[in-house]
Amino acid sequence: MFNKLFQNYNEFHVDEIQTNRFQPERFNEVLNSLIDGVEIKQLGESVEGRPIRMLKLGQGTTKVLMWSQMHGNESTATRAILDLLKFHQQPVELAEEWQTVLENLTIYI
Repeated sequence: MFNKLFQNYNEFHVDEIQTNRFQPERFNEVLNSLIDGVEIKQLGESVEGRPIRMLKLGQGTTKVLMWSQMHGNESTATRAILDLLKFHQQPVELAEEWQTVLENLTIYI
């Protein structure tokens, strides 16, 4: 599975955001293009009035929490989450493996 994932990475890599620093509006624009079929719940708002949302993938018994960008200039995990969401939309070569992941895990982002 990992070899297939590595070989097909360019198909689901999100390259709209290339830098460590980007505006929340740009992030939300890219995120909104990738959330088809993803369960979303607004948990609250930031002190600046921005929505704090939780995304949910899968329905397995093992729960996984993915949390990123506690510090504004540490965006590597945030960009990886965008890749995961794009992969969720089109796991062409790995559809069976991804379905197994979603059956066994509930991923909260």
